[in-house]
Parts: sequence; C-alpha cells; structure tokens
Amino acid sequence: MRVRIWKKTETQAFIRDLRKSGYHVQRVSTGYHCYFPLGNGEVDCVFMALEGARNYIVRLNEKYLENV
Repeated sequence: MRVRIWKKTETQAFIRDLRKSGYHVQRVSTGYHCYFPLGNGEVDCVFMALEGARNYIVRLNEKYLENV
C-alpha cells in the first residue's frame, strides 16, 4: 500500500484509467473508493482518494494495479 498526494487532475485521470480497466470507482462524501471483491463478502482496497484542502490524499494497492 502506498500513500501519495496528487493534484485533482492527476486523480481524475487515474480514476478514468481505473474505470477503463474495469474497476468500479465509487464517489463518496469524502472522495473516492475502489474495492476488489475477494469472495464471501470480503473486499480489498484497490484505491482510495480523500479530498484535501487543494489536493487528494491517495492510497494505492499496487497488487491490483498492474493492468492500469
């Protein structure tokens, strides 16, 4: 898991790439979430972006991002 600070344009471009790769990115009140279903109702975090003052605080799980 990596944590980075991205500008809004970088974050939006990455979300667009995630969606093109087949991931479902959900808009929530604090930013964006993307989960990978593991089965039996369990999920693993792929991407999470929390809105900051001017940027997004982004958490990435590189295990799922090889095709993005």
